[in-house]
Amino acid sequence: MKTARKKKQRRLDSAAVERRFLASEKFVRHRQQTLIKEAEAANKKELLQLEAEALRATKEFDAKYSRTERPRPRLPVVTKEQLIALGGSPYYEKTPEKGKPLPPLAAIVFGWENEARMIFKPIGGGKWKVDFEGTPTLEDIRRELSKSGRGLWDPVEQKPGIAFQAVESLLSCYQFRGLPSDERQRATVHFTILTTLEALRQKQGRKLQIAFNLLTDNQWPQTLDSLGDHAWLLANELQRPPSKRELKDRFDAPTATHDHGKIHPSEFSKLLKHAGLAWLNRGRKKLKIG
Repeated sequence: MKTARKKKQRRLDSAAVERRFLASEKFVRHRQQTLIKEAEAANKKELLQLEAEALRATKEFDAKYSRTERPRPRLPVVTKEQLIALGGSPYYEKTPEKGKPLPPLAAIVFGWENEARMIFKPIGGGKWKVDFEGTPTLEDIRRELSKSGRGLWDPVEQKPGIAFQAVESLLSCYQFRGLPSDERQRATVHFTILTTLEALRQKQGRKLQIAFNLLTDNQWPQTLDSLGDHAWLLANELQRPPSKRELKDRFDAPTATHDHGKIHPSEFSKLLKHAGLAWLNRGRKKLKIG
């Protein structure tokens, strides 16, 4: 019986080994580059699909919630004498001198120190630009956020805590129509993400819920901010400070973003006091305005 011959193994010289190694390395590198390009192409396609979906959703959102453009009503003409008669204090560009004509009017101011103030600045043609000064004081906010069971005030930093900041910023992002449209909105979104993540990292889920309830249930201080916004907008429309009744009617009316419901007159009086607007007249004085 013949013994099986061993198959001779072909020996490769060092140069051949080097060539095969380089060829295999080139193949592996080429394959990796191919896979990377394929992945990039797939990701790009997916990204384009996501962008298209976001654009479609934005258009649907705008079509559903955006208001149709209406022509702006003409502003009523209100003279400086009428504003002064309503209780405004005139301020001039320089101190008036006795016996000389009055210098140009700089502004007519309603409200006093430690109150909300409306500042009417003349822009010509009997029209006025209205500035509003007066939001809840830091002490008002601290008192409300520090109430028992809330713990939404940061006693070290002396400002609203991270949970309150996160929810307040989140609700402001809710007002955007679709994706952020400018640098300010993008910064707000970034701040919202950071504060929300930090609140969750600190295990403040319960405080996030408390802050949400506080900011959406007609409680301080968000309602005060909303009341101030309504007063400012109404003053611009009327070209004079609104009466308490006019402001209440506007504040009670539901909008696309808020529905406070009708507030009892006693509660509304309390709102006006805390917002620094108790100086508003009860009703319009009998002047031919508007």
